[in-house]
Amino acid sequence: MSDITLREVCEANLIPLLKLDVSARQKKFVASNAVSLAEAAYREEAWHRAIYLDDMPAGFVMLYDESLREEPGDQPEVMIWRLMVDEKYQGRGIGREVLDRVVEHVRGKGIFSSLFVSYVPGEGGPEMFYRDYGFVDTGREDGGEVVLVLPLENLPGPVPDPTARVVHRGGCHCGAIRFEVDAPREVTIHDCNCSICSKAGYLHLIVPGSCFRLLRGEESLTTYSFNTGVAQHTFCRHCGIKPFYVPRSNPDGYSVNFRCLPRSGFNDVRTELLDGRNWEQSAAALGHLSRPVR
Repeated sequence: MSDITLREVCEANLIPLLKLDVSARQKKFVASNAVSLAEAAYREEAWHRAIYLDDMPAGFVMLYDESLREEPGDQPEVMIWRLMVDEKYQGRGIGREVLDRVVEHVRGKGIFSSLFVSYVPGEGGPEMFYRDYGFVDTGREDGGEVVLVLPLENLPGPVPDPTARVVHRGGCHCGAIRFEVDAPREVTIHDCNCSICSKAGYLHLIVPGSCFRLLRGEESLTTYSFNTGVAQHTFCRHCGIKPFYVPRSNPDGYSVNFRCLPRSGFNDVRTELLDGRNWEQSAAALGHLSRPVR
């Protein structure tokens, strides 16, 4: 039985992807992969994958995911932006299986209740493909395309585990510093009353070191230390925001400023007070938060 997978676009599969194409009568319904990949390169909302049939590139899928924005807002939406299967691979059920994986990916983020798609109306178009899957009318049009929606709440399949770690992207105010952190959708953060945290309004989300990745801006970081000098408080040298640092209580992890993450990525946030003014007595309660993830 053939295996259908979604894989990241890379140098090795770029040219094969560009060679994929739909039939002549379908070209008016979907842009070429060259156009789609060019758009993906300049749009922060683009989530795109190569569709593989076993080890052969067979198509391309791209989402317009507002949760990927630096400032996604409180109610981001997600939409199927492109979906194409090469002409010679059509008629094998690949498109439907790709939709299954896309729905699984979107539901797994835990922040979306609906998945949208738009299509160009016309004979031979994808309208019935999406309707047969369960997409329904919204009554909206976008640039001459009809917009459909798939409600996600009552679909069969596993409910996302709120304790599973997912990727959250954040950064400083000016955007010079960007990072990713792996954390559950339900978290406990700490509001510390020490002199620096209370003045800065810093809210601690402490994670293991392996769950933090600096995406850009290392050259924009500067440090400040006081008292013992052990804790190196990192700030953006341009806007002055403190997005993360390695805390003295968790030298094997990171404390991420929860205020520098989009709130829409979390379903439930519990805040606990931390008596940082009596740090020696309080720090021991934080040690377990940076233990390696198994």
